[in-house]
Amino acid sequence: TVVSPDPYLKITEAAIPFPMACCLTYPERVTPRNRQKLQQCVRNGADMYPGAILVRKRTVSMLWNLMPPSWTVARDLEVGDIVDRHLEDG
Repeated sequence: TVVSPDPYLKITEAAIPFPMACCLTYPERVTPRNRQKLQQCVRNGADMYPGAILVRKRTVSMLWNLMPPSWTVARDLEVGDIVDRHLEDG
């Protein structure tokens, strides 16, 4: 796998192959503005793009692995939780 420049990308962007984008994650904190998007990522789980691999709850020191996807964890996402989601464009 090669991460390389592309003439169609901005100077601040890099091209990452799709399989790598599904393996690499970005920890995103749940806010009122992104809650629905992150709930959908959690519902998709780790095998469907865009998805999420892990959820860290703010109130409890527990991790939820999303293999298989969990609708209950998605429903119970709260502001302040951290979702390790797949990389996305932009």
